[in-house]
Amino acid sequence: GRNEPNFVEDEFDLDWANEEAVQNCGVLVGLHPDRATGAIVETAVAARKPFAVVPCCVFAADFPDRFVPGGSGRVVHTVRDLIEWIQMKHPNARTAQLNVKGRNRVVYVTEYL
Repeated sequence: GRNEPNFVEDEFDLDWANEEAVQNCGVLVGLHPDRATGAIVETAVAARKPFAVVPCCVFAADFPDRFVPGGSGRVVHTVRDLIEWIQMKHPNARTAQLNVKGRNRVVYVTEYL
């Protein structure tokens, strides 16, 4: 139906920012998105779409080009590092704690100025 979510099962990269599914969506959400975390955030920012992600696993070996903000040159290795890296992607990025067990820190952008 019209109000059902549109699930995409494919490689997720910045090319998605121009895809119809992204352009027509209201928000991009990733709950425990594993390796797709960065792609969700970068696609949302490129498409100027609101997003919310609850990062969980870092996969540091798979993403050696993700560095902790601040110029230390340190690769993202912890969830805290990953949250900081996500926040660096847009100045409007905020965090909040969800009232759930397990990973419960959401990083989100609701609007672009």
